[in-house]
Amino acid sequence: MRAPFEIRETRQPRLSDAQVDEVRKLLLAAIAEQYTEFERHETTVAADLPDDTTGLVRARAALKMFSAREAIEAIADALVRIADGSLWICPSCDRPIPFELLDAIPPTRFCVECRSPNGRPRSGDH
Repeated sequence: MRAPFEIRETRQPRLSDAQVDEVRKLLLAAIAEQYTEFERHETTVAADLPDDTTGLVRARAALKMFSAREAIEAIADALVRIADGSLWICPSCDRPIPFELLDAIPPTRFCVECRSPNGRPRSGDH
């Protein structure tokens, strides 16, 4: 007789050390780039631009700062997931995230099946 539930043992497939190093290098390069973008747009937001009478230039720069900040947070999260060994496991379905996806989009959190175009889990799935 089977138990009413089964505890599923999930084996976390490990990327090779070379693959982990490659993803880490991509993430470190990406976070440096995003910090540069953030600082560049921060300068625009803080500047007194006499030609920007409507504030549109500063508003656009603020939106770009926000986007860079979101990217920085996603990349930092991915670096933490490298350290704790969960980078290659989808938190939505516990399936492995293929190296090819991590190589293409290093801070990705979800596997191909769970990933929506915006990088978040598909609504209603899993």
